[in-house]
Amino acid sequence: MKEIPRMAEYYAKYRHKAEFVGIDFRDDAQKVLRFTEQKGMTWTNLVCGESEEVTMAYGVSAFPTKIIIDTEGRVVGKFVGESPAFYQRLDELLR
Repeated sequence: MKEIPRMAEYYAKYRHKAEFVGIDFRDDAQKVLRFTEQKGMTWTNLVCGESEEVTMAYGVSAFPTKIIIDTEGRVVGKFVGESPAFYQRLDELLR
């Protein structure tokens, strides 16, 4: 929750250079839609329900986890919790 404003700032900064995708687990799709609209989260947001396929595929063990995937499909950064290093890495990759 605390990082939503900063994520919105970075989405505005880099939306023409990168895709931002939020993935929500174990919540109702309508609840997620209302929340993302209220918080101004205008990037793509998906709901996985109870499926753990994505968490298993990317080794997500805590929330939030932010993952940067390059154009070749390789994970080039994984950040657990509220991490300034995530934004530094985006700046390095997208400048």
